[in-house]
Amino acid sequence: SGGAVSKCTAWSVGLSLLVLTANLANAEPDCDTALGRLVSAQGGVEIRRQGQVPWVPAKLEQDICAGDAVRVGEFSRAGVWMDNETVIRLDSGTTLTFLPPPDGVDGIVDLLRGAVHFLSRVTRSLQVRTPFVNAGIEGTEFTVRNSDNGTQVTVFEGQVALENRVGRLKLGAGESAIVAASSAPRPLLLKTPRDTVTWALYYPPIVDYQLPTPSHQTTPWVKRALAAYGAGRTDEAIEQLRTSAAPPVQPAILNLRAGLLLSVGRVTEAESDLDKVRVMAGDDGVATALRAIIALAQGQIDTALDLAQTATELAPDSPTTWVALSYAEQARFDLPAAALALEAALDVSPNNALAYARMAELRLSLGERQAALAAARRAVELNPALARTQTVLGFAELSALAARQAEADFIQAIELNSADPAPRLGLGLALIRQGRLERGREQIEIAASLDPGSGLIRSYLGKAYFQERRDGAAATEFAMAKDLDPSDPTPWFYDAFRSLADNDPI
Repeated sequence: SGGAVSKCTAWSVGLSLLVLTANLANAEPDCDTALGRLVSAQGGVEIRRQGQVPWVPAKLEQDICAGDAVRVGEFSRAGVWMDNETVIRLDSGTTLTFLPPPDGVDGIVDLLRGAVHFLSRVTRSLQVRTPFVNAGIEGTEFTVRNSDNGTQVTVFEGQVALENRVGRLKLGAGESAIVAASSAPRPLLLKTPRDTVTWALYYPPIVDYQLPTPSHQTTPWVKRALAAYGAGRTDEAIEQLRTSAAPPVQPAILNLRAGLLLSVGRVTEAESDLDKVRVMAGDDGVATALRAIIALAQGQIDTALDLAQTATELAPDSPTTWVALSYAEQARFDLPAAALALEAALDVSPNNALAYARMAELRLSLGERQAALAAARRAVELNPALARTQTVLGFAELSALAARQAEADFIQAIELNSADPAPRLGLGLALIRQGRLERGREQIEIAASLDPGSGLIRSYLGKAYFQERRDGAAATEFAMAKDLDPSDPTPWFYDAFRSLADNDPI
């Protein structure tokens, strides 16, 4: 019977892969000339075709045509790849219209409300319009947030020219501006400009929600929330936990909700729930572990390590705290310590698929390919619906030089969780390994958009640009990687090769 189940699972996965491959190949365009396609959708993401009235649910890899509008609901996020090589990330509550570009302009987007992160490394003209200001861009990275009171723009790299009927202002890297109604654009001093993009960061999961649930999670509304999350409807899961929980809400439910909020970048709301846990129950291990993940995603490695270590002391029987510690130890490049943390997680939770997936990642980083592959396959066996398990299996296959099989694993992981940057990075590397450099670089650009704070992804993106002989773009990514994670040697290593190739050994 075990063999029959295995064969049935393999057949289902194979059928799903065929459908996925067709979607990713974009075999049936929705218009004669598409401007781009939807590459990430979390929660409620809708599209309205030009000339049509109703909003309809958007589909992954769906074409974006001239005149189309994309609307992102509460507790949701989306990503769009434009054919002018611009990646656009949309925050919850955002409505963005893609206008037909006139001659001499490669793209125009109309931001009615919400926040958007743009990433482009080509010297082409892109225009962003809001009710308060127009922004002209040529190869840059920046964010725009528009509300009823005005527009805020922050530039991370390159230049953005702001203009309205009252005035004009040019912004460079690290600069911000605010534009209110009937006012000229004016500079805005921000202590930490990258705080404007915390909503777009990737906060790695530390809880395997598919494990048998504790007694406090057996109520019907919690089951519905977990089922919605498993189906990719994080917005419905959070809403279920927000509206159905009868007061007083238990700390464990608040921790559950905080974890789901982090999965869609809602840091402020998640921290609010964690603050409530502290008031109700004092120091809590799981809540402290979630705080460690927030600190880690925002580049505060020492803080993350302190919090994760405290979490394991508060709740040594929780696999969640040990998984969080594994991330913190890995961030400071102590891979053996990270592996020990995961062994502790598996000691207290032997069937934890997420912990096995993490173990596979670390074994791979330590060069233990067979152990990594075994852990990855065990993770998939325990929970094939968990995107992270498929992702780590792909990396294990890639390390074994099985690039085609790795490509299939990464595609399946993207379908399971299109907001996770890891399978996009893996797919890019697999495609480059097969000689498909342009398509691979495109996937790594999408990965960078899904986690703008990842120095490692920036390093690989810089390497891809270097392979395309785009020295300026490569140098930009290596510089950003060094800034995002100064302790990581990867960008320094790749940048050294770039300098040597440019006959600049110093």
